[in-house]
Amino acid sequence: MNAESITLSELVRRIGGRLPVAAADFTVTGLAALDRAGPGDISFLTNPKYAHMLATTRAGAVLVAENAEVPATDTVLIRVADAYLVLAKLLQMFHPPVLPPEGIHPQAVVDPTATVGENVRISPGTVIAAGAAIGANTVLFPGVYIGRNTRVGCDGIIYSNVSIYHGVTIGDRVIIHSGAVVGSDGFGFARDGHRYEKIPQIGSVIIKDDVEIGANCTIDRGSMGMTVIETGVKLDNMIHLAHNVRVGEHTAIAAQTGVSGSVTIGKRTQIAGQVGIGGHVVIGDDTILTAKAGIMKSIGDNMMISGFPQMPHNEWRRTQAALRRGAEMRNNIKELKQEIENLHDRIRRLEAERKELGSDCTDSDN
Repeated sequence: MNAESITLSELVRRIGGRLPVAAADFTVTGLAALDRAGPGDISFLTNPKYAHMLATTRAGAVLVAENAEVPATDTVLIRVADAYLVLAKLLQMFHPPVLPPEGIHPQAVVDPTATVGENVRISPGTVIAAGAAIGANTVLFPGVYIGRNTRVGCDGIIYSNVSIYHGVTIGDRVIIHSGAVVGSDGFGFARDGHRYEKIPQIGSVIIKDDVEIGANCTIDRGSMGMTVIETGVKLDNMIHLAHNVRVGEHTAIAAQTGVSGSVTIGKRTQIAGQVGIGGHVVIGDDTILTAKAGIMKSIGDNMMISGFPQMPHNEWRRTQAALRRGAEMRNNIKELKQEIENLHDRIRRLEAERKELGSDCTDSDN
């Protein structure tokens, strides 16, 4: 936690919002959940089902949405337009990243032809190849590899054991988490009888500003052109982007999604976990792909797609409901068949009894 204290009036000046005048000079030093906060903490209420905890919290102040209806409380409430968004900003304020020391560590290897900006932090075991450039205030954790003629912008953070191949361009304020690989060869092979001939991948990767790339992601270089990740894209862990993929600005992709070659993904698209996207598909702006969808055809703007084969989400829901009803119908049919068989057995028994009674009547007449 950042030990620096801040008055609520200064905090509201930074984040926006509305605060009771009497609480302006109250000082907080940290951020904590409602049930764990102390008098020096600011807490938050983003889910109405926890509103009852306002009666027992020890927090010095609580962040709530502008129009949220909450029980009467003596706790200081800070009213903001979007409590969850402000919470994110406060977490950044009170919990800044833990960084290695400034400067170039003696055990780092920096080629004499590489360019290194001011106030960088380059950790032991990091290798920066010939012709590479590292922007000012960028942080490289231990074991990072920066390839020949690669450009890394300013104010970025690259965590341990990230490998960035040659000729890659990375913008400002980019965060890349441990184990990611950027600029590896795309999956290109020409079949020669029963064997495969490698197709050299001579393109590269461009990653623009304010992108975050999760742990163990792999981003292939273009086969001849570029793989491009536009401004503000957020990638979860373990995502694969193949050669010549283009991801539109401010798109978010969840873990274990795989994107085949030459796919174009639009702006502000949301892609859930384990989605698979086939090659040369175009996905429009503001589209949502739900978990485990299999995308084999292009999709327009403002659509919500689910399932495999892909279909509009509402259609998929109807299909799933029909499948559930189908299972119920199968069980009902099975029960009906059993009842019919039982009825047939009863009819056969009654028929046998009738014949036996008829035979007894004939014998008595004789």
